[in-house]
Amino acid sequence: MISFFNHTTKEIVAVIDIRDGGVSGMLFSLDKKTGSIPEKLFSTRRVVMFQKNFDHKRLFFDTKKALLNVMKSLQGSRNGNPTKIFCVLGPHLYASQTRTIKVKYDNPTTVTNDLINKIILDDVRAFEQKHLPESTENTEHHNSILEHNIMQIKLNGYEVLDPLNKKASEVDISVFVSISPASVIKELKEQISKHFHNNNVTFHSSVFVAFDTITERVTKEKDFILINTEDEVTEISIIKSNILEETFSFPLGQNFILRMLGHNFGTINEEAYSYLEMYNTKTGDPKTISKIKEILNSTKEVWDDVFNKTVKKISKKYLLPSNLYITSEIKYQDIFTEFITKANIPEFFKLNRTPILNFINCDIFKEYYKNNNKYPDNVNLLFELFYINKIFHKDGLTLTG
Repeated sequence: MISFFNHTTKEIVAVIDIRDGGVSGMLFSLDKKTGSIPEKLFSTRRVVMFQKNFDHKRLFFDTKKALLNVMKSLQGSRNGNPTKIFCVLGPHLYASQTRTIKVKYDNPTTVTNDLINKIILDDVRAFEQKHLPESTENTEHHNSILEHNIMQIKLNGYEVLDPLNKKASEVDISVFVSISPASVIKELKEQISKHFHNNNVTFHSSVFVAFDTITERVTKEKDFILINTEDEVTEISIIKSNILEETFSFPLGQNFILRMLGHNFGTINEEAYSYLEMYNTKTGDPKTISKIKEILNSTKEVWDDVFNKTVKKISKKYLLPSNLYITSEIKYQDIFTEFITKANIPEFFKLNRTPILNFINCDIFKEYYKNNNKYPDNVNLLFELFYINKIFHKDGLTLTG
């Protein structure tokens, strides 16, 4: 919970991003003394090929192989060993919840770091007692807390950006909590720590890292929807008043498109990618392009049906803002633009407005960091770079991660 960064001047930090479609890694340097922008030193990625018939155990086995190759590449880049390692997990490896902690006092009380720490720690204990088993039996099925992050603090009903040393009789704290199977965390941490000879490994959820970076770097809007279509799952996160309220998901992401192409063409995984490239570049023969369009149309009907039902369900609980911020690989963006615009969802949004689609690409971050252009950017790694940089430079109240 409390930031573990010390007061050294410059550090090499590693981030490892584990998704169901691949593992990415990056080394970058942070300088707390000068406050200069972070410098990306090296990045790499290993794809976990999508499966024709999805199997969780096979996915985790393939993921660990990709992780090992990523770590070897990071170590072989000759940029030095990282002092800290952040591991960000994709949605297939965690569950999350937003909680609001409400505390009332008989008399106005001064808000201090110790007071907030106590409130948070009490909530952690309450959460553990309710959701995490105390028994040591069947530990394979136990979960552990990944993160317990403050998103917003209100004093006497009003949001306060700097609550320290202010008095209040009511304190409301909105926190984001994520949990993951303890056996998965243990296995990943052992593999990472052993390879880098460093036990300073912390874990975070991809959705919170993306949410935090988007609110800091991408938009000043307090209400929006964050959609992630990458790999096996589509995630839809609702942000209201700068709080990550809830995330919904369904098991049809980018890989569903590849799976449909592969199935209809009767091809192996690698060839499915080539048909997608052919469609995007319009370089194939007309007959093949026509067949790809037919497959994508039928794929759209299935995806749109589930997407429509999911948005309808969400709209019964939340008044939906019309601004959508979407993370998707560039080669899928035109496809998902068509999928979403044809899904017939404006009726579920505030004032029946047509949703505004904003795809988040690496270019919007280019002024915030130094980059060695030999290594291609990855928007998820950039989310993580800025999130970690924020923690590194944070003073005062440091209840994150």
